[in-house]
Amino acid sequence: MNTVADKTTCGPLFSMCLNKFTDMTDKEVRIFAAGHLTGQAEKVYLGACRAAMVRPSEDYRQWCLTVAIHLSSIYGLEISVFEREEIKDEIWIHRPDARSQVQLLGCPDIEVNSRFWHMIRGDLCGVPPGHIDHQFHERKGYGEVCDK
Repeated sequence: MNTVADKTTCGPLFSMCLNKFTDMTDKEVRIFAAGHLTGQAEKVYLGACRAAMVRPSEDYRQWCLTVAIHLSSIYGLEISVFEREEIKDEIWIHRPDARSQVQLLGCPDIEVNSRFWHMIRGDLCGVPPGHIDHQFHERKGYGEVCDK
């Protein structure tokens, strides 16, 4: 049986895709990432989930935010970013009806990586309640830079 620590977060999987489908030039990383973000916006728009999150490296953060803002205007979605140190790299694209739940993540009273924290994030991302991983932060790749 796999333990939580044997599972991989989505970041390293994204990195594997970047390495497979691009030559890792800045231009190709941006094109690939824009396509990925478009897919995230599309699934939120279509109702597969109420929100999606990306955590770009510092090198791509401002560019990624600009792309997310453009996508939000195309798909009628909203963007949330936070000042909180533990999640300042995250960019959330979400439906307007998910705003209050997304904003909970920026609340300093909610402990990062707590059970409640993971419940909010999993619910927003469309993970069925019985499949939300409350130890997601213990998975391989958590916190790694994956777009370089």
